[in-house]
Amino acid sequence: MFKLSETLGKTWVITLPNSEERHWETQLAEFDFEAVDGGKAEGALILAAAHSLAALVRSFPERGWEVTSHIPAHRAAMTAAVESALA
Repeated sequence: MFKLSETLGKTWVITLPNSEERHWETQLAEFDFEAVDGGKAEGALILAAAHSLAALVRSFPERGWEVTSHIPAHRAAMTAAVESALA
């Protein structure tokens, strides 16, 4: 399953379970929100993360996907962005 997760450092990462190391994940992409000044740049980064996950899911639909965050509003917003990108 592809996972788009928000870290405590305001970074979103796309990961995939590591088949060689139980309970570990392999990071496929990173979107650093600390590097942007909010506004349009942050919105563009949200879309980039959502569209990147959507591209992976379209290529490997059998894997599935989920969005995780310690902030429920961020999880809901990113989930909506991914669902929109998949539509």
